[in-house]
Amino acid sequence: MQNIFQLNNWDFKKFFILVVSLHLALIGSIYLDVLNFVNPLLRYIVGFIYLTFIPGFIILRILKIHDLSNTTNLLFTVASSISFIMIFGCALNTLSSIFSLQKVISLYPILFGLSISILILICVAYIQDRNYSKDCLIKINEYFNIKILFFSLFPFLTIFGTYIMNLYGNNTLLLIVLFLLSLVPLLVALKLIETKIYSYIIWCISICLLFHRSLISMYLIGWDINYEYYIANLVLKNSIWDPTFSSNVNSMLSISILAPIYSIISGISLIWILKAVYPFLFSLVPVGLYQIIKKQTDDDIAFFSCFFFMSIYMFYGELVSLARQQIAEFFFMMIFLLIIDETINRSVKSFLSILFYFSLIISHYGLSYIFMFSIIFVEIILYFYNSKNKETSSKITYSFILLYTVLCLSWYMYTSDSSTFNSIIRLGNNIISNISEDFFNPVHVQGLEVLMMEAVSPIHQIHKYLQLIVQLFISIGVISLLLKRTNMNFNKRYIAFTYINFLYLLCCFAVPFFASSLNTTRLYQITLLILSPFFIVGGIVTFKSIIWILKKPWSYKNYMIVIKLFSVFLLIFLLFNSGFIYEITKDDPTSISLNNSINSFFFNNQEYICANWVHDRNTNSELHADVYRRLLLISFEGAENTFDLSNDIQNISKNSLIYVGSYNINNNIFSYSEINISKISSKTNKIYSNAGAQVYHC
Repeated sequence: MQNIFQLNNWDFKKFFILVVSLHLALIGSIYLDVLNFVNPLLRYIVGFIYLTFIPGFIILRILKIHDLSNTTNLLFTVASSISFIMIFGCALNTLSSIFSLQKVISLYPILFGLSISILILICVAYIQDRNYSKDCLIKINEYFNIKILFFSLFPFLTIFGTYIMNLYGNNTLLLIVLFLLSLVPLLVALKLIETKIYSYIIWCISICLLFHRSLISMYLIGWDINYEYYIANLVLKNSIWDPTFSSNVNSMLSISILAPIYSIISGISLIWILKAVYPFLFSLVPVGLYQIIKKQTDDDIAFFSCFFFMSIYMFYGELVSLARQQIAEFFFMMIFLLIIDETINRSVKSFLSILFYFSLIISHYGLSYIFMFSIIFVEIILYFYNSKNKETSSKITYSFILLYTVLCLSWYMYTSDSSTFNSIIRLGNNIISNISEDFFNPVHVQGLEVLMMEAVSPIHQIHKYLQLIVQLFISIGVISLLLKRTNMNFNKRYIAFTYINFLYLLCCFAVPFFASSLNTTRLYQITLLILSPFFIVGGIVTFKSIIWILKKPWSYKNYMIVIKLFSVFLLIFLLFNSGFIYEITKDDPTSISLNNSINSFFFNNQEYICANWVHDRNTNSELHADVYRRLLLISFEGAENTFDLSNDIQNISKNSLIYVGSYNINNNIFSYSEINISKISSKTNKIYSNAGAQVYHC
């Protein structure tokens, strides 16, 4: 059977036939769906597969990239496809401005433009790579063994578990899935799983953790994702992207172009693009990290590093609510995969570096700025390292730094009324003006505030200690690298990035306004993209030191004992982070995936219908709601005209609307406000009510 993961290695005739067949299938499925002849599921599947893989495979053929492993090949394919979609959409939108075209971000202009673009790419691929052919056969018995089939069940169980939770409020199946996932490190430590399927198992764990969160509720959950939906939906409604609209998120093509195009071509609603497609793309990040770490350490350390990275709550708890950061972290990972890779030739690597640099810039401003400062400091470190060791620094690298900086600043200065550029200027001013007075002040140093926060129960205190152990091991791992006390074969550029990211982590706990601009937990999760292996390295170094103190020799047997101890730690760590322990012990719950009674950004059908009613009838009135219910209003109205509910009803402007959700009605309170339902009903008029939401007019 032909290896579908190595499509770029096929004989060109077979490759061409498959691409054309999929393109015709896409057009056919779209028209059949438009005419209501078939179930839209066909269009969903064909549209998703086409956009996610076909442009990427063609680009790999143009660049003559061959003979990569299945996993690495797939990662480069998906990355190239996403880059292509964002650049294609931006180019189409720009052409509409030049030639005064209307509604170009709609079905027929995109389909026509996509057809022309793919035709041009396939012609270039033919000129470049028509003579390459290699037998790419896949051994079915290797990929369809009992272990792979067993782990393949997990994503389906997760999807079914979220369905049961949404419909009946029963978390039993999700608890079972989480417990089974937590056992995987133990199976790896006991050598019950072959190393050749580590990548696939990591992906299964990744998609399960992401879906167990993102598929809860039929609507969007989280902070930023509601405003991201508003921006993407604005593009869909207007059928054009307005680059002058003043908003940080509007500058991000990962939201304003990628999401609308996926929705238009596949026919999947924008809500489910953000709830399902984006988490699927993001689920590949741990798979890429495994490839990066494995090339510098070994299979077990790489696996445990990735499992640790996925176990952190921010990975599946916060990132599913940050669509633009999901895409940005994917490109961030791809840049490091390029840095580590030694098989791709230099000119192709340079082209892909530029492509992924630009894709990172147009995906997330925060991560782009972090990376910009990182590469500058990394080159300073490497300059002194090379001077000390009498090695020459590459002028090409300096050119890339200059190019990235110019692209980054130019994009943010000339889109969205410079709002993203102004944001970094304001942040810099805040840090500089307050650093002397508020250094290590928990009031303005968010990371220190989080560290000093008291636990609400003894079990939560245990969880806090587990987190502190993690920080300790990471610190020991980085320090041991600095002191050359580890025998891992880390790339010197990766080492320099490690020092910089560890410095970022320290700044979270010392520098005022540094972490709060992006949020401490999000910044921590970003640094773990680089620092995650040093949790394992730090643990190994610690146990080595204990063995040395006991004056016993270090052996492979000791190493395997450490690996088994790590597997037990990670088992417990995931159960705590996922909220499993709190559900079993009936302690203060932390996961809305497992407990829908938590006051959070979880919305039901009645609340959504009410918000839609407000949107249809609102004539620029101010909208007020508590901090969580406001997020739902933002997805309809944007952030400019929606406000957190004040503590005093007298402060609310006349003719404003107050939105009341199910939690507010059932508990007679509003989150972070002293106003209750009784105060509102006595001083305002109720103009809408259903079984789960109300609207009052001031």
